[in-house]
Amino acid sequence: MTTAKNLLATFQQIMQNQKLSHIYLIEGGDDFTQKKFLYDLAELFFKNNVITSCSKKIIQINNCPNFYYLSSHNDLITKEQILAMKQHFYYTSLLNAKKMYAIYKAEYISEKAANILLNFLENPVNNNILGILFTNNARLLLPTILSRVQIFNLISTNSSVLTKDTKQIVDPLDQLFFNLLKKQYNNLSTDILSTSYYISLKQFFLAFCQWEHVSFEVAMELWIQNKDFMNHKTFIDDFVTFLLVFCLDLYKYRYQSWDLVFPIDLFAKTWLIKLSEHHFQFLLNLLSKIEKQKSVITMPFCFMGFLIEMVHAFKC
Repeated sequence: MTTAKNLLATFQQIMQNQKLSHIYLIEGGDDFTQKKFLYDLAELFFKNNVITSCSKKIIQINNCPNFYYLSSHNDLITKEQILAMKQHFYYTSLLNAKKMYAIYKAEYISEKAANILLNFLENPVNNNILGILFTNNARLLLPTILSRVQIFNLISTNSSVLTKDTKQIVDPLDQLFFNLLKKQYNNLSTDILSTSYYISLKQFFLAFCQWEHVSFEVAMELWIQNKDFMNHKTFIDDFVTFLLVFCLDLYKYRYQSWDLVFPIDLFAKTWLIKLSEHHFQFLLNLLSKIEKQKSVITMPFCFMGFLIEMVHAFKC
């Protein structure tokens, strides 16, 4: 049995040697250990991918277009689920070369689903696709699957219990934002939703997304009204996270995918829905760059520069 840390080091060496296979089976480990390993591996896999918007925290909320999470439904993984995964990757084939998917409780893959998965392995979207199957008993998997995978063993690690929320969250948007913030900050309480900072952050995000038109005047007005609030040390990080997840969700919505995170009514109200494919890709890449390199914009004045750059690009 191998610890998650050692197994991650093994995969890092495999990647450095350019010997990565298309699919692996990870046997053992509790749910916490499996998911932590998966997120760390995904971060490693996408690490040097400048174009992709798949940071670890985006992957954790299953909102990365180049990453697909699949688990059993009523103790069965069906052919329809595998077909939906294939379709998703073909829809997003222009976003980036690297693709990754994870299938939990792989022992529940039905025989028909296994045939579809094998066909997917034989005819991949491209050569930079990585599949990770998880199980606690490899002997329960179909022989056709076992014959195609390389197996690694994983040992469980003790996990600490997360801090309980102090109150129930009623607003779905507040719940979503809280979940995103909780991914970034340890022991976060729902009390943050009552703070002036969070209320201002939420209002700023909605104001930005609901611009009536894109112009330097509108961007300047938004900046002037909020420049003092922007001095908060986590503003840039929090806003970019919200906007990146929103844009990734909007991208899926434009391609008629219903596996969405944000309330669907927000998409009809945003100017972002009108962007061309070129402009939308520009925005995703810009947000991804900022999300990976927080030092790019750390002060309100720099953030104004970001708004100006964005408006200029969309005016071209």
